[in-house]
Amino acid sequence: MWWVVTRSSTSVADTAGTITTTTDRLGRVVAYSDVWGKTSTATYNQGGELVAASTPAGNYAYTYTAGSRGRHCHTQQQDHF
Repeated sequence: MWWVVTRSSTSVADTAGTITTTTDRLGRVVAYSDVWGKTSTATYNQGGELVAASTPAGNYAYTYTAGSRGRHCHTQQQDHF
């Protein structure tokens, strides 16, 4: 099965600059640019869980494991600036 996800971008601008948020068809934020032009992105798995994020502070990977009290998220910073 193939999934085609359409993205939608919304921008807001004033004298301080422009903020742009991009969401996928499911309403999840997949990209965000602030007034200084710094961009963060997010990637999700088929279950809707965040699996990767790229931010001005670095790149992060997220893994999930099943536990006795539900799913547990583990975060690993890939690199940093």
